[in-house]
Amino acid sequence: MKIVVLDKENFLSDFPTMKFDCGWTEHDHTAPEDVIKNLERADIAIVHKTVLQDIHFRQLPSLKMITTNSTGYNTIDVAAARQNGITVCNIQDWCTNSVIEHILSFIFSLKRNIIPYHLGVTRGDWKKQGKGSYAIMHKPYNEISGSKMGIFGYGVLGKHLEQKASALGINILISDRKGASLIRPGYHPFDEVIAQSDIIVLLSPLNEHTYKMIAEKEFKHMQSGAILINCGRGGLVDEQDLLRALKEHMISGAALDVMEQEPPDDHHPLLNYNGNNLLLSSHVAFASHESIAANTDQIIANITGFLAGLPQNVVN
Repeated sequence: MKIVVLDKENFLSDFPTMKFDCGWTEHDHTAPEDVIKNLERADIAIVHKTVLQDIHFRQLPSLKMITTNSTGYNTIDVAAARQNGITVCNIQDWCTNSVIEHILSFIFSLKRNIIPYHLGVTRGDWKKQGKGSYAIMHKPYNEISGSKMGIFGYGVLGKHLEQKASALGINILISDRKGASLIRPGYHPFDEVIAQSDIIVLLSPLNEHTYKMIAEKEFKHMQSGAILINCGRGGLVDEQDLLRALKEHMISGAALDVMEQEPPDDHHPLLNYNGNNLLLSSHVAFASHESIAANTDQIIANITGFLAGLPQNVVN
């Protein structure tokens, strides 16, 4: 039994010693031209974002199983894997609490102007602008309690977000798919959710139907006081249109944990935006001690389940 990790540099922790006999090989990074060489005679591949396609599978007769270390698996041709007798597994519901906490942190930071106020206090603006013992240096938002949150992507994360946000007194609108002609029970039309929400949260998967689903048209229909949170996939938002929406005050603010190109180029316009209503983090909404442990445990469980003839989290 040979197990190969293709891109260890992108994993969250080291793996423990396996409780069964196997050869274990780790590559920090696997270039496209090295996929076949690195997986030669491998039975199982563990992968983050290395692209795996039919051209690889047809040259790897020993490969029987692939497990990702993420919920997303768009870099793997799962249909071609199935045709070549290869089981593909992902990991699921492993960082839910961490991501929800990150989303709520974004919301509170933007709605309460936490970072702009901190910067203003440390540079002396409080003393310069103070009215007695206080200084309202930024336009106040409405309270979070009583606001409307539109959730786009109602899977495990979306359902947990609904529960936590509702406990804060936020009214929830679940969006149906963009352009849907029939609206499912419990869902609302996409355009309606865009127009009515004070807080817009993107948790959708990225595919040909959701790529840049938030662009100029959508920004123009949002409320001027709305904030946009993207903890789904970077390609869900047209970033040039987002920059314009922020500059022209179509919306009040935005927070992104994901971007279309990761990491973004130094000259990316959002990195050079000087407004105080944009928050960026480096695709780390998942990062907590608990989620990192769950990530590793689930990868190992995927492998042991497959070897026992009881595969779990199969996506093909």
